[in-house]
Amino acid sequence: MRPVLQPTVSFIVAAYEAEDTIERCVRSVLDQTVPELEVIVVDDGSTDRTRQVVVDLAERENDERLVLAPPSENRGPGEARNHGLRLARGPWVGFLDADDVLRPEFLDRMFAAARAEPPADVVASAHRLVQPDGTTRTRRQDTTETDLSGDEATARALEFGLTHYVWDKLFRRDVLGSAPFPVDIHRGEDLPVVLQAFLASDVVRVVDEALVHYHLSPTSLTWGRVAPLAESGRLARAVRATVRPLLHRPRLRRGVEFAESQIYLHAAHQAIVRLPAAEATDFCRETSQQIPWSAVLRSLRSRPVDGVAHLVLKVAPAIYRRLYRTYVRAAYSLGV
Repeated sequence: MRPVLQPTVSFIVAAYEAEDTIERCVRSVLDQTVPELEVIVVDDGSTDRTRQVVVDLAERENDERLVLAPPSENRGPGEARNHGLRLARGPWVGFLDADDVLRPEFLDRMFAAARAEPPADVVASAHRLVQPDGTTRTRRQDTTETDLSGDEATARALEFGLTHYVWDKLFRRDVLGSAPFPVDIHRGEDLPVVLQAFLASDVVRVVDEALVHYHLSPTSLTWGRVAPLAESGRLARAVRATVRPLLHRPRLRRGVEFAESQIYLHAAHQAIVRLPAAEATDFCRETSQQIPWSAVLRSLRSRPVDGVAHLVLKVAPAIYRRLYRTYVRAAYSLGV
């Protein structure tokens, strides 16, 4: 048995119906070259063999760094991650989706970056998209700077320059709080958490190395579920509430408006992938009404590609549906 160590980092894996991928995910954490860690698996009420796979792995590995949270009913990824945070013992925290994989050197590289002077509160890496056909491509943080202040990182995240995911980052525990994930939002719940962590940080550091493999799947939470418009509205309000103290700054106000538009655009994307053509078009039309024309015009000036997407969604939702389906097939190898 591997001896019990005081973990330097706690990895939290929220899993739901992940029997085919959870072992690969957990092994990628246990195989890190930095051993002082724990991996906390929270099975969010799966009806398949997810929990049993983890139990079997724990028995085979006899590694007390693997912690399986007590059984619970399905409450969504936000509450599952909050539960994992309540169990976490490490001063640093990482998150991983149950179908994704860390490179073996993830912790080594991220800790080296975190401990450089000045010490960082959050470290963000690039990641590699793994498409269903096995092809890969790297997605980097959209910045040429290595170090950002917390306020600057917040602005970049609102502008979707820094990613709003938690799984490509390492967080100092005290910038997260005890239960930061909204429990009534099941897609995009990362964004207000990342914003909150950035706002609580002095230094956010960027590592230009793809240290996480993010596996795309038509059945994943990203593509496999259409978030109701009411849920997208809750996410937009959570984003605005998180940065409310800084809304007197013009850049932050514009950033919040852009982020709100992107939230609704991404909801339309889910519908386009998952719903029949007529339903998807109707959903796109309803979604587009949540994006004000003022936001479209500002996006056209500051981020033309996104602005064109907002514009076409508003004026021609059926055309946008066809264009986006074609894009998804070509860019992500998804059979939609």
